[in-house]
Amino acid sequence: MNQEIKNYYLKMLEVPDFLLKPVKNTKVKANKIAIKCLIIESKIENSFCNDGKARSFLLKMLNSVDINKNDITCIQVDTYDLKKTVIKYNAKVILLTDKKFLKLSDKYFFIHHPNEILNDTSLKRITWETLKEIKKWTK
Repeated sequence: MNQEIKNYYLKMLEVPDFLLKPVKNTKVKANKIAIKCLIIESKIENSFCNDGKARSFLLKMLNSVDINKNDITCIQVDTYDLKKTVIKYNAKVILLTDKKFLKLSDKYFFIHHPNEILNDTSLKRITWETLKEIKKWTK
């Protein structure tokens, strides 16, 4: 439709001029949840999001690098929801505890799930090295 015909229809329909002006595309900034450490696991039975051995062990590990219980948020997400979930948070450190998540991003820290570490003590050393790196980022 050419401009002349468009103007004719707009005049006939009595569309006010202010509705014809282009609208600026403004982005709405959503408030993000500020947290020192966001810990993400996939949905499993022995979750560290709930009280239990895994949670206690995770808190001990994080306390060793000066991250206390009040500094963390633990969440469970499905693999396909990781990116949508992460953008809701303003975290200094994001810690993944499931290898499936590693395929999606290399921007985050990874440790084995606390249950895995409790069952296989050989994982403690690599976990400790990761925790030391996390400590550098949270200062």
